[in-house]
Amino acid sequence: MTPEKGIPPEHRPLLSSISLPDLSGKDEKSSISPTISAAFGKLSNVRASVETVVKKQAALQRIVLPYPRMLECMWAFENMLQLGLETKGQPQLGMRVFFETGTGKTTSARQHALLKQATAATGTIPVLLASLSTKGTAKQLYVSIMSALGDGFAMAGTETTLRLRTMKALREKGVQLLILDEAHHPGRSGFSGDITAELKLMLDMGELPIVLLGTDEAVPIIGADKELAGRLMAPCRLGSLDWAMEDERGLWTEFLASLDQEMVREGISRELVGIADPDVAEALNTTCGGVIGRIMRIMLTAIPLAANDGRDSIDLEDVAEAVDRWSIEHGFATENPLNVLLG
Repeated sequence: MTPEKGIPPEHRPLLSSISLPDLSGKDEKSSISPTISAAFGKLSNVRASVETVVKKQAALQRIVLPYPRMLECMWAFENMLQLGLETKGQPQLGMRVFFETGTGKTTSARQHALLKQATAATGTIPVLLASLSTKGTAKQLYVSIMSALGDGFAMAGTETTLRLRTMKALREKGVQLLILDEAHHPGRSGFSGDITAELKLMLDMGELPIVLLGTDEAVPIIGADKELAGRLMAPCRLGSLDWAMEDERGLWTEFLASLDQEMVREGISRELVGIADPDVAEALNTTCGGVIGRIMRIMLTAIPLAANDGRDSIDLEDVAEAVDRWSIEHGFATENPLNVLLG
């Protein structure tokens, strides 16, 4: 690993020879540096290199593996939906899925929604996934739902009229399960006392069950409302994977092996990276805190490191440097055991 890693070798002499032009007396905002312009023009293969990297990164982001705990969560969503249909008109139940970002909550919800949509009647939305705002008001709850339904006047009306409009729209669109996701607001919960009060009201209307997705910040908020908590089913298991637990260690290693194979199949890496090797898997578990989403970000960072070195395969040194660049830099890890492992 070198400080220049990530810059194509053939470009390094050119870049190191660049001298900055004298911009004194010129409007820097409206002037194109002649040196930069000339240098960029000589990098004839930059566009092709960028396209190659981006295509591989896009392919990685499209990978959704049949991770057992995600499938278990999807089954729990289906159970909620079918129970709601069986008890329609009676007070409905809910479920919370509160785990840290990257454990697969939103992906599970989206995949379940897509599966149900594939066989849905035209114009209906069996599973609706709505993103909550951090404002935490009852009105904003209904605005979020109406926006997810595609209503062009989602903000029109008072809280009461919005509630009526929302329930009517849910019926008209054939929504059988409502999933409220606040996971895109790290460090701040979209749930509040006003929201929990409305959720109880919606469940009492007997229209449909509701699933709440969120991070750990939402746990004390929902837990403080015992009436709502008492109406929730047991949550599915989507937490981080502990290397010390044999079954969770197996899940982590199996996920890495599947990811490695899929990256080869998708042409992201010509050869297996070796991330499922027991020692490497343990090091990555430590680095990622057992969160499967973090390994995806690490591999996303490793792709250009290999491509810009002129290699069509990612190696473990790329992965180790990606840990330094992503995990360490963003504060998800304080140490990189891969560096020790690779010597």
